[in-house]
Amino acid sequence: METLHLGLDDTDSPYGGCTTHAAWRILRELDCDPPEPPSLVRLNPTVPWKTRGNGALALRLRVEDAEGAFEETVSVIEGLRRPGSDTGIVGCREDPRDEEWAEGLYRKGVTSVLERKDVAPLIGNTSMVESFGGGRGLLGASAALAWSPGDSTYELLAYRDGAREVDDASIRDAAAVKGVWDTLDPDGSPVCVPSTPCPVLLGLRGDSEEAVLEAWSRVKTDSVEGFCVFRTNQGTDDHVVNGSMGSLKPRRSYRVTGTVSGPPRTIEGGHVFFNLEGPGGAVDCAAYEPTKGFRDVVRGLREGDRLTVYGSYRESGGGTVNLERLEVLSLNRSELVNPTCPGCGRSMESAGRNQGYRCRRCGTRADSKTELKVKRELEEGFHEVPPSARRHLSKPLRRF
Repeated sequence: METLHLGLDDTDSPYGGCTTHAAWRILRELDCDPPEPPSLVRLNPTVPWKTRGNGALALRLRVEDAEGAFEETVSVIEGLRRPGSDTGIVGCREDPRDEEWAEGLYRKGVTSVLERKDVAPLIGNTSMVESFGGGRGLLGASAALAWSPGDSTYELLAYRDGAREVDDASIRDAAAVKGVWDTLDPDGSPVCVPSTPCPVLLGLRGDSEEAVLEAWSRVKTDSVEGFCVFRTNQGTDDHVVNGSMGSLKPRRSYRVTGTVSGPPRTIEGGHVFFNLEGPGGAVDCAAYEPTKGFRDVVRGLREGDRLTVYGSYRESGGGTVNLERLEVLSLNRSELVNPTCPGCGRSMESAGRNQGYRCRRCGTRADSKTELKVKRELEEGFHEVPPSARRHLSKPLRRF
């Protein structure tokens, strides 16, 4: 027996298919007992050529003949890949995770944009490579093989046989399992059942394999082709790096600290923006309509609040961070108002530029505004978008 380390990426398209489904079919067709769970590795969520989840797969298979198993894999994929997909398949006998370049390859894949030269150490040392398209799938397949699970989670993906029909009450029952998360939105609606034309029936995310299997046992459905449990980097924040004003780059996701420099503003469509200033410059931050109640958190901000924001950076509009989460470090609990006249109790008015304030009635003067304490409804600490708006890689607060 020998081990085949198999990387796979981009068998799907926006119109159907799913690379996790292809991986499950490979496991079924090869009928082998993998020495560890298959890996579902989410890569940089900001690249424009991805499908929604930007996930690549890594399988470790115990087989009699590695090259024969690879050829069988290619045959399975040829029957499953969708038109227009840029499929890449990489196979090797030695574990890429043992190489010194592996961590850097994965990190660039999840935080930046991979190039062909980045995967040369892996592609160049294996004789088993197959590409259908321009070769982009080879980048994701290589990055998935390079991922060493540190902080990791699990997802059970079930595949449908026909219509997508799941009992909503059983989903709520599954969501009650300890260690399972991102199954329901705050309003109780299921978010684990997709609406796309892919073969996925549902996905259950959790902290352990046992948790997602227990949740699956509670789901009631009659349209199952099969299911598979994947170990993943979902919910880990692996895509986020520290950033600073003036040095943010597009197609990256950052954590940035600064101070709110003006009142939040709501534009057409219900999107909410505010400006964050820090050493080196300023950046707009956006909470878009799909983030629902999270926008009320953003609307509750005031000038002077100090925050750390998390999100992807876009150059459009002068530069915008699309918010995934924010942490309120400190709240501005005071407001400067015109002083009150001690004699008649009326609010003073400006006496002119750099001339202080005076009371129109009695002429009493004051040099500056008065600081007034303000009650704030917003609380310090972390605030996050709802599960339906959360990126696969974003860490939910329950995992902090």
